[in-house]
Amino acid sequence: MQQARSSFNHFLVKSIFESNIIPINTSLTEQLDHTPEFATLFTPSIFDWKTILAAGEAVFKDAQYMTRAAPSRQAACYGFGFLQCRNLGRSLSECNDHDPESLVLLFEYEKEYLYVWLVWVSFELEVHSAEHEKICKDCGEEFREAIGEAAYQERINKFVQDFLVQHVLPEHKREHIRAIIIAGEASAAAVKELGDAALEVVGTEEVKLLTDFEPSEVVAHGAAVFSRLTQEHPEHFGTTTGNIIPDDKEWAEMQARIERENEGHSEL
Repeated sequence: MQQARSSFNHFLVKSIFESNIIPINTSLTEQLDHTPEFATLFTPSIFDWKTILAAGEAVFKDAQYMTRAAPSRQAACYGFGFLQCRNLGRSLSECNDHDPESLVLLFEYEKEYLYVWLVWVSFELEVHSAEHEKICKDCGEEFREAIGEAAYQERINKFVQDFLVQHVLPEHKREHIRAIIIAGEASAAAVKELGDAALEVVGTEEVKLLTDFEPSEVVAHGAAVFSRLTQEHPEHFGTTTGNIIPDDKEWAEMQARIERENEGHSEL
């Protein structure tokens, strides 16, 4: 009896990523006069673990240091300075992990899908923690022409409304949603319609739609900011063996350990 073969071809997917990383490596090597070392890979949210593994092996090939792949949503929020109390409409005294919360609606809008997260800005842990998420595979921009603009807009409005009612409002206050971000490759017209719909669904004076960057550049800009932060504050993002992005749980554990150590020193 033959064992069924998986439809996922790891080596083929890996080779595709390798062929795409070669010109990037070449260009950076020419600019830097040395071969770059990649420590972080931000991947699209819809990548499953098999694809992420293949991508990581291609990008971090022969790496002799710690590496980490993370979802693109982790990069997106860094470009807006939330952890520095910017773009939240709050005073510095309000930017803490006690009441009131500072929440962000983050959308990833592509031709094939629409993804949304409720992100909690944790000032003490210095992370953007995804509290809830939902994907709509029938809300990608490609459906806009397929079903007609009116029906499509109704579908988008319902998706955003359902997310707010089912996942956000049972646990959080509406007025604590302070910002809306849209990332992705959707057209300017579609992005504007989504932004208007999200603002209307939230329906408060406090929430702002952030349009500092083009949606297609939000993740790239956030990744660049994150890269700078890892250089300026290696104690937050690195180890003696190399750079690493801690996930929310790991970062909380790191902070707790530091606090315990500080308490121990203060008692001496």
